[in-house]
Amino acid sequence: MLTKFLHGPSFVSGAARGIGKATAFAFAKYGSPQVAIADVDAATLKQTAKELKDQYPNVEILPIEFDAANTDSTIKAIETAYSKFGRIDHAVNNVGTPGPLAPSISVSTSDFKNLIDINLTSMWVAQREQIKIMLKQEPVQQEFGKVRGTIVNMSSVWGGFGTRDFPAGTAYSATKHGIRGLTKSASFLI
Repeated sequence: MLTKFLHGPSFVSGAARGIGKATAFAFAKYGSPQVAIADVDAATLKQTAKELKDQYPNVEILPIEFDAANTDSTIKAIETAYSKFGRIDHAVNNVGTPGPLAPSISVSTSDFKNLIDINLTSMWVAQREQIKIMLKQEPVQQEFGKVRGTIVNMSSVWGGFGTRDFPAGTAYSATKHGIRGLTKSASFLI
């Protein structure tokens, strides 16, 4: 059975609903004293923040509206959490969109670039900014050892193989493969 094991502030993007929301609730439940939740959907984000505050009144919840397709917005969201909490010990980057579900020959270059911006570039920017913060932080003792921080980048099963059985998801699959690559390549940094 899990007990309270998380120490330090957490940051979760794509946190208004679904996996991101469940992740934010798990951070609050298992000991993170401060949880920043970020999403583009302001109304749903506000509702999620209220639900978190109601269920975990001793956890500081910081809702941050941001647009993952905008690099400056992504950077500002992370800077806002860091400025408020003084650290980011746990980050879950969970933004994404399926984009146009069509065979490659039917997807416009602008639609593909937008999908890359939301699903891949935003992950890379978030991870880069989080690593910069974590490298400055003093390591803290966790149950599994001293660490400066942890980052999880959410991908998809489609990031692990091609799309023979799902040819309409070629562009989506490409972004999810990219997330796996950037995560593995940066994993030794913190």
